[in-house]
Amino acid sequence: MTSPRIIKKCDVEKEPYLVWNMFIDIVACCCMTEMNEIQKKAALCFWYDSELQNGGHLQYFENMTMRDTTDYQEVAEALNWLGAKSQSEILLKAVAIRKTEKRGIIKNAFDYVVRAKEGKYDALDTEYYNCEPNMNLLFQDLIEKYQNEFVIIEE
Repeated sequence: MTSPRIIKKCDVEKEPYLVWNMFIDIVACCCMTEMNEIQKKAALCFWYDSELQNGGHLQYFENMTMRDTTDYQEVAEALNWLGAKSQSEILLKAVAIRKTEKRGIIKNAFDYVVRAKEGKYDALDTEYYNCEPNMNLLFQDLIEKYQNEFVIIEE
């Protein structure tokens, strides 16, 4: 099981971002099979948001396929749990598009650029980027509500 990170209160008072960094350390670096349910839901949401911010739905789908993480319904449910209902709906629309496309293997950066230029997900990517509340706010709320799942602050 993935244990919460322990940090000292005096360190958090000097550097409040440490709580965020410890949250990211768990959701980005730990194995999901070793996470508890809250950590796993947060990680699924984090990876969706992270991939969208870095390359949109095309990148998300390609990278999740390589990680063999393709239960998009589970991701949509995690997004709803987080309060990201609009983002969840966008994901499901993108999944519907993905199911209709014939996909070859993207072997290199050139193949990726060619596929990205097709623009199949552009409108959904833009819709995602404009969602309110944005994911950072939802993650901050999550950390406040479930802090002890990620970080324990000791005296």
